[in-house]
Amino acid sequence: MLVLKPCCMGDVLFTTPLLAALKAAYPKSDLTFATGAWSAAVIVENPHVDALLAVPSHIGLRDVREWAGRLRAADFDCALVPDRSPLLGLLVALAGISRRAGLDSGGRGFLYTDRVVIPPDDHSIHEADLYGRVGTAIGAPPLPGQGTEYHPPAEAITRTAVMIEEQGWQRPLWVIHPGGGVNPGMALMPKRWPPGRFAVLADGLLNAHGGTALLLGAETDADAVRTMRAAMRHPAVDLTGALDFAMMQGVAHHAALYIGNDSGATHCALAGGTPTLCIFGPTDARQYGLYGGRGMMVAGRVPWSPCFRRGRLVCTCGTIRCMESVTVEAVRAATEQLVGAIV
Repeated sequence: MLVLKPCCMGDVLFTTPLLAALKAAYPKSDLTFATGAWSAAVIVENPHVDALLAVPSHIGLRDVREWAGRLRAADFDCALVPDRSPLLGLLVALAGISRRAGLDSGGRGFLYTDRVVIPPDDHSIHEADLYGRVGTAIGAPPLPGQGTEYHPPAEAITRTAVMIEEQGWQRPLWVIHPGGGVNPGMALMPKRWPPGRFAVLADGLLNAHGGTALLLGAETDADAVRTMRAAMRHPAVDLTGALDFAMMQGVAHHAALYIGNDSGATHCALAGGTPTLCIFGPTDARQYGLYGGRGMMVAGRVPWSPCFRRGRLVCTCGTIRCMESVTVEAVRAATEQLVGAIV
């Protein structure tokens, strides 16, 4: 079997309940997961995947012929495409894969043998549940209670434990990721809660519970982290750009709490077992929210939000008023609920 999901981290993570269902229904199957280099780190340790296939993060019309030939040579019996792209349906059809299950958005899935029709109100269905319907189409229904799965590499967990000890960072560790929203081909900066509010939140945690604030992010998050750190009254450890994805998640593994915006890193922290708080604005928490695990969500709302629909930001206010509507008090209250459950 082939599961084709080129991009992106959060969306790839939302396929993991589907992978568990496929292996439960077809335990002797050989399951290959095809994704881009950006997202591969999310799935590389998944116990249900037998092989990874590197494909472009965005497959365009010019790529279809080449990759159809490559997939044809691999001789797959079945392909599952939990994606709305009609080009991916064309790709697996040209590859000669006899059974093809995928999402049929607006009639564009006509090349699949097993079509999962997406209803007009698909924004009210979580992506993981929608992807699960692709498995149901070939006799692999979702497993009850199955959440998303992410397994930080054991080496990363060990190395970060050593780093924490050597640096003398006092527990509890509060891991905060004020950036996110950037992936291949798309940058959604409106998904970011104001860094100054993250600063006030972090100071409140340190005042109430002590410990160490660890600020995570990729190089694209440097400005947000720098602004947050400058606004804090307490010192914080800036790890921006210093760690690869596995090490970032290794740090999250040791955290008492992970706090971030709606990003692949935040969803992976939850899927890896860390208590997680996620802040939403333009994206719909019903469709892209935390899925299983010990997590809480705080969502900002204005009359026209959410405004990220069908993979596009259709914001009408030109600002981030939905994120501005999320108060520090609301996030702090959710944080304290999680902390109370931990201690």
